[in-house]
Amino acid sequence: MEGPAGTGKSSLVRKLLDGRRDLTLLWAGADEAEAGLPFGVLDQLLAATEAKRVDAPGGDPMAAGAQILEVLGSAAADGPLALVVDDAQWADGPSLAALSFALRRLQHDPVLAVFCARDDGPVLPDGIRRLADQAGARLRLGGLSARELVELARAHGWDAMSRRAAERLREHTQGSPLHARLLLDELDPASLVRGDGPLPVPRSFALLVLHRLAATAPACQALVEAAAVLGRRSPLRRVVALAGIGDPAEAVEEAIAADLVELDQEPVEPVLAFIHPLVWASVYRDLGPARRATLHAAAAELVDGAQALDHRVAAVLVEDQALAEEVAARAAEEAAAGMPGAAASHLVSAGRLAADPALRTAWRLDAVEQLLVAGDVADAAALVRSADLPESPRLSFLLGWLALLQGDQGDAERRLRRAEEAAAGDDPTLAGRACLLLANLMSRQMRSGEAAAWSRRALEIGSAEMVAAAVAVLVPCLGASGQAADALALVSSLPDSVLDRGGVVARLGRGIVRMWTDNLPAAVDDLTAAVEACRHSPASPPGLLSLGFLAEAEFRLGNWDASVVHGDLAVSLAEDAGNAGLRAFAHANAAWAAAARGDSVNGRDHAEEAAAAAHRVGDAASMTCAVTVAAHVAFCRGDPAGLVTAVEPFLDSVGRHPLEEPAVHPWPELYAGALVSLGRLDEAEPLVAELEAVAAGIGRTSTLAHVARVRGRLEAARGQVDRAGSSLRASVEHAAALAAPFDRALAEDALGRFLRRTGERRAAARHLRAALDTFTTLGARPFAERCQRELAACGVSRAPAAVTGGQPLTPQELAVARLVAEGLTNRQVASELVVSVKTVEFHLGRVFAKLGLRTRAQLAAYVARHGLRQD
Repeated sequence: MEGPAGTGKSSLVRKLLDGRRDLTLLWAGADEAEAGLPFGVLDQLLAATEAKRVDAPGGDPMAAGAQILEVLGSAAADGPLALVVDDAQWADGPSLAALSFALRRLQHDPVLAVFCARDDGPVLPDGIRRLADQAGARLRLGGLSARELVELARAHGWDAMSRRAAERLREHTQGSPLHARLLLDELDPASLVRGDGPLPVPRSFALLVLHRLAATAPACQALVEAAAVLGRRSPLRRVVALAGIGDPAEAVEEAIAADLVELDQEPVEPVLAFIHPLVWASVYRDLGPARRATLHAAAAELVDGAQALDHRVAAVLVEDQALAEEVAARAAEEAAAGMPGAAASHLVSAGRLAADPALRTAWRLDAVEQLLVAGDVADAAALVRSADLPESPRLSFLLGWLALLQGDQGDAERRLRRAEEAAAGDDPTLAGRACLLLANLMSRQMRSGEAAAWSRRALEIGSAEMVAAAVAVLVPCLGASGQAADALALVSSLPDSVLDRGGVVARLGRGIVRMWTDNLPAAVDDLTAAVEACRHSPASPPGLLSLGFLAEAEFRLGNWDASVVHGDLAVSLAEDAGNAGLRAFAHANAAWAAAARGDSVNGRDHAEEAAAAAHRVGDAASMTCAVTVAAHVAFCRGDPAGLVTAVEPFLDSVGRHPLEEPAVHPWPELYAGALVSLGRLDEAEPLVAELEAVAAGIGRTSTLAHVARVRGRLEAARGQVDRAGSSLRASVEHAAALAAPFDRALAEDALGRFLRRTGERRAAARHLRAALDTFTTLGARPFAERCQRELAACGVSRAPAAVTGGQPLTPQELAVARLVAEGLTNRQVASELVVSVKTVEFHLGRVFAKLGLRTRAQLAAYVARHGLRQD
């Protein structure tokens, strides 16, 4: 295990091994001061064993290796053994040579050997590195990812950290857990939102850097300080110009020797770069306010565009209204270009510089809104806490929006109603936006009538943006309430001006309804276009909804690889953005293909995460997403009892909403099928009848295929063979009309099972083969395995491969067999061959299997009669 100091190598190993009662652990920590002490590391490892210390005549590493081989082999005979050498770059050579000798001979023993080594230390011996490479067991820790830093912050007591903030922290610390943990003690959440200069530095690290800098000549110090103001990497000519030094060669050389910077010979011109972001931050943050402002003002003259504006902002310590307005204008351009994160950072700067209190408040509110647009919930919450914003309808609106994203729907509804009432007369646009969020909220609570009413109130505002946004809520509401034709007609009636401005939400709404109405190719086209339109802010609610529904539509269409990718992306973005309101939705849609492919761990994990998120939020839509994915996972496992256990508590707590559009959350047919499997036929009947009536009334082919399959099984369980066959054939006919291969395969499989049980094996095999082909193509492993068993019961299966005997032995097996035939014990064979006892047992077992023998006496007799063959 390799990596820079502070990346958590030792902590990771301890986390893995501590508390393992089934494991014997030997641990040694090397030290640079003891690198010349022969067998120092080996003595540490042996201290906890009966051997206590190395006994190697003449200090021979091979003899020591033979000793530790015997010790490790004996210890491993009682159960798994782990030996760890921490800071292995400082381990003494004889110890490493002895360990290399022993480990090469422990190939079949339950022994884990871990060597933790720093990148900047001596290289481990070739023998150890070859062993790791041969086993594919070299792990490099390059620092924590942004997502892992979010988890670290949460464990460290932070309520939340956005992906953008985590990326900034990762870039600053290069993912070092040590440095990140120290900074989390010093930072406040709002500091990660602000974009002026680098983040703080752990005090101990900064002191080391500044001590090295103080020991250099004045010209070198000026060069390094100028480089810090210009950024982590800058053209050398620009650094020299800002530093104001004539001949930079000596200053550059001294800065490199002090381990502060490095000179990269880029193709265009040389670039001076700090060796680590924390080194840059240490120098920059040590500059006094006056020195820093002077250098930033001078730097603004050396660059242009956005860089010059940022240097001018950093050079001003007090209010500057003209500059504030210039920065705010820049933010407006970034917002219009779909860069809400950058716009938020500039708006924060504009608020700091503003002399006008009203503009200061307005720009800070704008910054909060841009963060919400970007989906940076944690950053928006941190900025609200630190910005000292006065009460206003707009603040109520933003706080309601924030509460909605955080999953506090009661607070969201109160604040949004207050904002709509206060803004209705003076600011109709703000009132309309509040109506839209209320419509979203009602939709999540599955209060479709109220959601439609709030959407229509927003429609009355009349602007193209408002109409498009209102339609985006109204269309799925109509679709979910069984009015799909009206929903699609509404989208078609929109003028081009509305579609152009609201293309994302219009395509999203239409794509959702098309999926529910079985037009899967068109649905995937719409949802793909919506995802592409959200590429600049994929963690925004439209972006997350587009990704999640696209994953579901691709699953239904049979594009399972793409479904996995888009589902997992939706989950990671929802987690990173801190969007509690859509977390259950994202996990539910990530589980479709995973569960159907037999990835039980991922499927179950997504189901559990969806359930936990739904219970935290508590709205009906999240709860229904959670129960749907739980039912799907249990169905894929072939676990009807587990399916019923997942669904019935949901029905008790939430109740069952009318099945106006059964394709929205297709758990009822799975539940009905599970009831049939458990013999609860009378309970299944009313649900099956309701599904049949609703699906027939709206012409929903997919639901007709599903429920006909359940009806067939129900009638078969009642002994109504003719009715069962008719229903199952109807299921196949309905499924054949769909662009949904999984549904077709399920229908073929169900009919084939029925036909086999009624004695029509040839027809059964035909349907089962069709199902198996599709299951295999999709990678639906559990369904393919069950289908293969049915085919085997039909008498259609491949003959098992013939087993051949008398196979020749490998050289290792041959050596073990000859010594055992001579009468040696396993321990004596191990000593003779310098391997472990476990290795002897492994090879001897293979010898018996290849020769068809069971005892040592039989082996001795076999050797006496036939001799032994080698590969």
